[in-house]
This record gives sequence, structure tokens and C-alpha cells, in this order.
Amino acid sequence: VAELLEILGSIINGFALPLRDEHKEFLRTALVPLHVPAGLATCHVQLSFCITLFVEKDTTLAIDAIKGLCKYWPRVQSKKEVLFLAELEELLELVELEDVSSVVEPVFGRIAGSISSQHFQVAERALLLWNNEYVVNCIMHYREVAMPAIIPALRDNERRHWNQQVVMLSCHVQRLLSEMDPELYDRCFNEDERSLVRRERVARLKAKLSEDLNLTSESEWSGTIPSMSSISELLEIARTSSEYRSK
Repeated sequence: VAELLEILGSIINGFALPLRDEHKEFLRTALVPLHVPAGLATCHVQLSFCITLFVEKDTTLAIDAIKGLCKYWPRVQSKKEVLFLAELEELLELVELEDVSSVVEPVFGRIAGSISSQHFQVAERALLLWNNEYVVNCIMHYREVAMPAIIPALRDNERRHWNQQVVMLSCHVQRLLSEMDPELYDRCFNEDERSLVRRERVARLKAKLSEDLNLTSESEWSGTIPSMSSISELLEIARTSSEYRSK
């Protein structure tokens, strides 16, 4: 596959401008889905080069490529996820800042997920995106979307990530974000605190509910449900959380 992609790169390089519709469709339906196979590492350099050639000829295609990356983002393959992060960074640099608006939510959602990874190389690669001036400008421009997605992942790393380098980078990025927009950072910080309290409360209630149900199953049925208060509290937490998200 790598050899074929090298040949294809030479062909793409010779495409006349403007690109024909069938050439654009080839990128979307043939090249981008090549990110799916597990053996991506064997041909990723060549595949990324072909996609970059397309984008250099028509920068609007970068959005299609980014959407494809987000769609096919690996869930369990750490080495592959590192490759995706590197390619995402390269593609973002080829897009006008205003055009990122159509992919801002999935992009920062994927970055936040990678920051939260327990594989230190994935988390570290995601955090090193802050070394890229364009990415930082992108976060600044779309901070109302980016910071609520990223800050919980950073704080979670600070609290409990096993790798000290990831913890240090997470703290550093938090400082950068707090300087970028102190008011928004404080809002996100406070909401994450509330979310943490809710999660801890839910965990306690679930444990109590499980204990009550076990006691009920081990004793004779008395006609009452001893865990009804726990159920009511869980429903109330779900209701208030839903109301907050809808605001």
C-alpha cells in the first residue's frame, strides 16, 4: 500500500487546478477511509502526504479530511492515536481560522479524549499541541467551545494520572488557559467541581442502592422498598444535571 500511495502522490501532484469533483470525491471516499485499518503505521507517512497534496491544491478539503479523522478516530490503538494527533495538527495548520468552526466540536472533543488517555504517549502528544502557535490561536478563537471540553480532562489528569510528566503538562496547560480567559476558566473550573461532587454523590447512592437491594433479596419481602430514598436522589441528580446542560 505504501508503494502505491507514493505513486499516487506523484499523480495527485500533477492534477490541474481547479480540482475536478471526482478527484475531491476520491479523497473523501478512498483516501480518508484508509485511516481505518489497524496497520496504518506502515503507510501513514505516504497517506498523509497524499492528503496534504490535495489540501494544498484546495484548502477547503482540509475540513473533509479533519471530519474523516474525527470519524475514524481510534479507540484502543494508542500508537495509531498518536499518528492521528500528529496528522490533525498538520491539517489544522492548513485551514483558515474561520473555517475551523464547522469541526470545532469534534476536534476538541477528540483532543480532550486523548488528553484523558491513560497511555502516557497519547496524553503527552495531545498536551504538546500547546507548543503549536496556530493551535493555541485556534483554542483562543474558539475558547467558548474548547475550554469546557478540555479543562475537565486536564483537571482529571492533575488529580489522578499515573504519569508525572502528563500531570506537569496538564498543570502547565491549565495555567495557559487561565491566563487566556480568566473568567471563562473559572466558570469551567467551578462546573467541573460541581460535576465531581455529583459523580461522587451518585457513586455513593449507587453503592447504597446496591446494598439495599442485596439486603432485600436476602430477607423476606416486606412489601416496602428500603432504597426508595436513594432512587429519588439519583433521579433528582439526573434532573438537575439535565437542566444545567440545557442552559
